[in-house]
Amino acid sequence: MTQSNPVAPPPTKREPTWNEVLIYPLACAGAMLGAAAGAFVAKLASESGFYAIIAVGILAGFGSLFLARRGNWITALIAAVITLVAGLLTESWLYPWYVDGIREDSLSYFILHIPDMSPFRLLVHAIGAACAGYIAWRK
Repeated sequence: MTQSNPVAPPPTKREPTWNEVLIYPLACAGAMLGAAAGAFVAKLASESGFYAIIAVGILAGFGSLFLARRGNWITALIAAVITLVAGLLTESWLYPWYVDGIREDSLSYFILHIPDMSPFRLLVHAIGAACAGYIAWRK
């Protein structure tokens, strides 16, 4: 009487595809390109009197999703972090601080005074990062 081997063979490891390997660098590059396009849109809007920093987040999310071709929580986090950084850089470029009537163009001065920004502007940056994360997370 022969018995079959009750131990199953070990599962074989599958080689990852290039699409799986490049998802995070592509998501990062797409988010940066989208954020740059969003900064350009925000610049055009500010010349017309609109505050459109949220465009940085929306376009960063779409850029991340477009290049990575799929989303997960890591691509959402990548897009949200890039949006926060790019949004604050765009804010310092378009709306610098004025000290005693003199324009303060220093990035370090701007970063040190982020807590002094109005709550509305901070909320718009948070909403932009949330939009970027949500758009990049969708599948």
